Amino acid sequence: MSLYETGDDAQVIQLMPPSFEGIISEFEEELGMGSWMVSVLTGDVYWSEGTYRIHAVAPNTPIGLESAFSYFAEEDEQHIRDVVDEARQREQDFVFEATLVSETGRRKRVRSYGRCVDRDGAPFLMGVISLIGDDAPKPVLTTF
Repeated sequence: MSLYETGDDAQVIQLMPPSFEGIISEFEEELGMGSWMVSVLTGDVYWSEGTYRIHAVAPNTPIGLESAFSYFAEEDEQHIRDVVDEARQREQDFVFEATLVSETGRRKRVRSYGRCVDRDGAPFLMGVISLIGDDAPKPVLTTF
């Protein structure tokens, strides 16, 4: 079965308690990043608040795998599908840089790191996505 045969009827997967997600969301916003996870078996997709923010999509909007791929610029989409599919088949880590087109139509440069993991006997792809280049937030240095 191909990773892409699942369509857009996938469910949002809840991973962390809401209190923890709030703290993580603050870090993601400051760093211009988010996390994501996809079930290889079902195509169910989880996006953190940061990932929704990067895509300019309302949090907790159900996102299927096809929709997730469709946010990438036409010139990058097939390459990303190939990288992710090969990583899934070989069970290896991956990284790519691409142009993402947000829900508002804004083009943003992103880098995503991913890996194949086993979660309770089921295969998942999980990773992070971050804004890069001119789209990345400027770091704020804080002393403790």
